[in-house]
Amino acid sequence: KEVSRYAAFTSLQMRILNANIPEGQPCQKANQLVPVIAEKWREMTEEERVAATEDEVTAMRERRVSKELGTWHNADVSANHDSTMTVSRIKEELIRLHARTGDEAVLVVTRGLLTRFRAPETYCTSEKSESFLSTVLKTSNEDLAMRMDAFMILGVEGVARNRVQVLTEMKSKVAGLILQKLKQCAGKYEVKKMFYTNFDEHFTETYGIVVKNWPLKDFKNPSSITSKAEVSVLWNAWETGTAHFHMMTRTEHAAW
Repeated sequence: KEVSRYAAFTSLQMRILNANIPEGQPCQKANQLVPVIAEKWREMTEEERVAATEDEVTAMRERRVSKELGTWHNADVSANHDSTMTVSRIKEELIRLHARTGDEAVLVVTRGLLTRFRAPETYCTSEKSESFLSTVLKTSNEDLAMRMDAFMILGVEGVARNRVQVLTEMKSKVAGLILQKLKQCAGKYEVKKMFYTNFDEHFTETYGIVVKNWPLKDFKNPSSITSKAEVSVLWNAWETGTAHFHMMTRTEHAAW
């Protein structure tokens, strides 16, 4: 495919617009700058477009030839640079495709070699494609990317180990959220630890606190849950406020 002048113009403008960013600060991404670049491109005449992109088109052709001949990947640094630039261009194309047609896409890119240190990268064109992953495949784009990365490097064992790590992190996150909500409900009472066993003795009898709308069949410590789906349900219930702690009135407490 011939190098397009718009692609050359986009590449050139990306460098210009990021040139003045202080060292150590992240560069602006292509999807942030595309509207600005596209507007500038529309305002130019055909002669101005040719004049502005001639050198960049030539440079891009030379880079393509170098890449085809295999001299581009002479080091991991070059390979990482190639991956970053290529994925960025693919994302741009997916953004424009989605804007034109409404087509949905899920992009996942991971390293294929242990010697590479590239972090897994993922992109969804909209919330609808993200919802597909969470609803149908019961995963997130970040989790999918990490599992694919683990499989590419360590095979099935790596995926299993990665899933255990993700589940452990999720359970810890849920437990932390529940404890935070309990402390907020307790108010002036100092609560340092959450007790799931004999909760009524520790909190209901002592402080008048009860749990409302616990979403799972059994009331138990998140650390003892083995299903990722159940942990996700628990997190969503507490994050949205569907499940919550309630401080009873004196009348309610006495009746209890």
